[in-house]
Amino acid sequence: MLIGCGGQATPPAANALAVPASALEAKDAGAPGSALRRYWGAAPNHNIKIYGDLGGLLHTDLFAQLVPGLMHIAGDSLGPKQQACASAVLAGAKELGVSGGENDGLFLLGFDPKGLDEARTACVGTVVSPERVTVAGASEAYAMDGSDVLAVDHGVVLLGSRELVTAALAPHNPGPWPKELTLAPEQRLAAVVNVEGISARSALFVGPQRFRLEIEGQAPSEEMAQGAEAGVLGLLRQVRGSVKDPKAPEAAALSTLLDAFTITRRGKEMTGVFELKGQSAKAQAELLGTAVALGVYGAKRYVARAKMAEAYTVINIVARNFVDVAASANPPLKKLFSLPPVPTTVPRGEKYQSSVADWKAWAPIKFSIDEPQYYQYEVVAAKDGKSAEVIARGDLDGNGKQSRLSLKLTLDAKAGTVMVSTVSPKVGPGIEETDPME
Repeated sequence: MLIGCGGQATPPAANALAVPASALEAKDAGAPGSALRRYWGAAPNHNIKIYGDLGGLLHTDLFAQLVPGLMHIAGDSLGPKQQACASAVLAGAKELGVSGGENDGLFLLGFDPKGLDEARTACVGTVVSPERVTVAGASEAYAMDGSDVLAVDHGVVLLGSRELVTAALAPHNPGPWPKELTLAPEQRLAAVVNVEGISARSALFVGPQRFRLEIEGQAPSEEMAQGAEAGVLGLLRQVRGSVKDPKAPEAAALSTLLDAFTITRRGKEMTGVFELKGQSAKAQAELLGTAVALGVYGAKRYVARAKMAEAYTVINIVARNFVDVAASANPPLKKLFSLPPVPTTVPRGEKYQSSVADWKAWAPIKFSIDEPQYYQYEVVAAKDGKSAEVIARGDLDGNGKQSRLSLKLTLDAKAGTVMVSTVSPKVGPGIEETDPME
């Protein structure tokens, strides 16, 4: 998560405990010298804890090559100002800390003075609202979504509920630094999770010609561990089998990435390792960039498909209502009829909230939508009334290019019945798709 801060410059005294970059390169980056230690322990019952040496991580040869590509990929979802904020945070942040529980979480970012000032300048009014609030113990604080606040103290940015941030800023004994979060040489990130009987530890190592992510976990039962192992191995097989052109450049990269992953299980315990080694930072960055791009693409497809479920549902209901209207018509229905588009223009990357008046013309088939919708819906009948199309048009990504989903209805005038186009009797309704991911 990228956290920025905005407002006036922090007084010099407030930056006195900022950690120099050299300190973050030390073997024991998560030791008492960490600027985040003083805020740790505000919620000792939290069962998710993460510590990251961002200064060390982002200045490795690998991430110097990788970050520009990641920012380019993020460009589809971040505007220029948000990208500027993210770049400033990545350039200036030295440490990351996360302490999370079932209902709340505390996010910490440690900056050097210059990095904090640049993040403040880039992020105020974009990621962070300029609305100032008062939080005890903070040199400056800002209102965030809901009851959350963002506070700044001694070069550290804290984000969380007002109650939790205030507790972290209050004088208290932070207790010993969790040994699980003490970083080894070349280790840049450590995480500990204990949720519903599942315990896991994760570590990320980045060094010259080395990228290694390892996760060790223990399930409540051996049966659950077996199920998790089977699920992961099945997913890997599915991804490997999804390659349509083995000669394509991305196919070789994907094969290398999959070969770099291993999983082992001993009873209830499982270990997963993803490791790239013996390659240059440039080669590693290209491989990881491919992995991120594939992941982003897959995630976008999943989200788009989830949104498409609305269109499939509406189209099928409208078709069914036409069938019902024809079945109950007396005298028999002689022609299919058109219904106007709702809304009048295709929603562009956002939902449209219709009104009762929007659906007035659809009363003959007893159909309306009272929830926000991603698509425009219309029924277009042929001039002779013997057929019609139920159409959904969308622009899910807001880029101006529209998707189109349609289902054909055919009228049997003699029988007075409406038939719905099918792919086959077994498959069911034959909805045709044009650019469905748009």
